Amino acid sequence: MTTAVDPLPSLETTRLDPFRYCARAEPPITAEGLSSLAESMLGVPLQLEAAAWQFCAPGTLSKSLDEPLVAAIFRLSTGPLHTIAAVELDPVLANCIVDRALGGEAEDVPPHTVEPLTETAKGVLGYVLAQILAEHGPSPWRLASIVTTTAAMSAVMHDRGQMIWPLQLELGDQKGFARVWIPFDAAAGLPRKAVPTDGASKAEVTLSAACGRASLSASEWSSVVAGDAITLDETWPSRILVAPVTGKGPRIWCTNEERGLVVHTIEPTLEDEIATGGSMTEPQTDELIDKVGDIPVEITVEVARFRLPIGELAALSAGEVLLSGKHGGQEVTLRAGERSIAKGELVEVDGEIAVKLTEVAT
Repeated sequence: MTTAVDPLPSLETTRLDPFRYCARAEPPITAEGLSSLAESMLGVPLQLEAAAWQFCAPGTLSKSLDEPLVAAIFRLSTGPLHTIAAVELDPVLANCIVDRALGGEAEDVPPHTVEPLTETAKGVLGYVLAQILAEHGPSPWRLASIVTTTAAMSAVMHDRGQMIWPLQLELGDQKGFARVWIPFDAAAGLPRKAVPTDGASKAEVTLSAACGRASLSASEWSSVVAGDAITLDETWPSRILVAPVTGKGPRIWCTNEERGLVVHTIEPTLEDEIATGGSMTEPQTDELIDKVGDIPVEITVEVARFRLPIGELAALSAGEVLLSGKHGGQEVTLRAGERSIAKGELVEVDGEIAVKLTEVAT
């Protein structure tokens, strides 16, 4: 049975800049620095695992929060006065931090028995967070308050839309969550990593966005006609691989989430080629298909191809949205090396992702 694959989700253009601002924000402390300071102050390291930035629509902030609530409110000491951020902490984890700061062992407490922080506990937690910032070095962020109700957090953060950065934390044996909240209209004021602006950084590189690969022999390909469905040997469900067409540059894995195609992880510069495992120019590809018979030809399923300045490519961070200049839809291009050999649409055949060919190059 063949069915069409669901189209890509949409993303409003007005949300692109906040995603970029937050993804490129300069964190006030590194993960390594946080772990080291937590160990010196609390006796155990604090490990974190970050997810991609998300968006909380206007009017939904209070619905996205639960009580008991623990959130630290921070403000920038420089720049726009309205630039604020909230770090929401798992209440169980917050109580563990307070207990360890007071010399306790932070024994496991069932989540349903956690009580709201007392004024004393709020003061201890605030002291720990302020000390972590101070010990790490000069920071433009200052702790403003600790809030423990949804009403208080809504009053401080307003409800005109929020950027959210989900985190998973592990303090010793205790695991919990955290979320960084940035008001939608405050994202532009975040301190950001510098983007190279020299002449070389303005040169553009061509990127290919691929969703899978297939391997066919030249003789098998010679019998393919429009309307055939080719099952892919390798697919990346809900992910798309973006990389320079030369194969020399970062491999950018994007997740296909509700808000659109978002940068998830960026692998270091690699020398391997995207499509073939080696450099393959168009004349070489022609010769391969025409003369080598049944030697497998590696085919890349390309969703889009676009250009980006080298400086922008070097500055990419997880959470950003890449614009390909191509309208949404499932038309893909099949390439052998740099040669376009067919066009088609993504379909599902008995549970497997395949490409139904709509046009085959002669």
